[in-house]
Amino acid sequence: MTGDERNALLLAARFLESGVAVDGSGLGDDGGHVTVALALAGRLQRVVDGPEHARQVIDSLRSAAQERGEA
Repeated sequence: MTGDERNALLLAARFLESGVAVDGSGLGDDGGHVTVALALAGRLQRVVDGPEHARQVIDSLRSAAQERGEA
């Protein structure tokens, strides 16, 4: 996993945790890991079913970001 991928996962977790609705659809490809994080958080917000499910998703994102090794 690259540093940008790790940062995208952590940032997506923070967006979900904040509860702020995000929409990264208008950023294009120039935003790098921020664009990926916004897109991921936006999609996850649409499928998360309640605060307990959100906590599980957030924990999973953070856990995935801590995994070692390159993809």
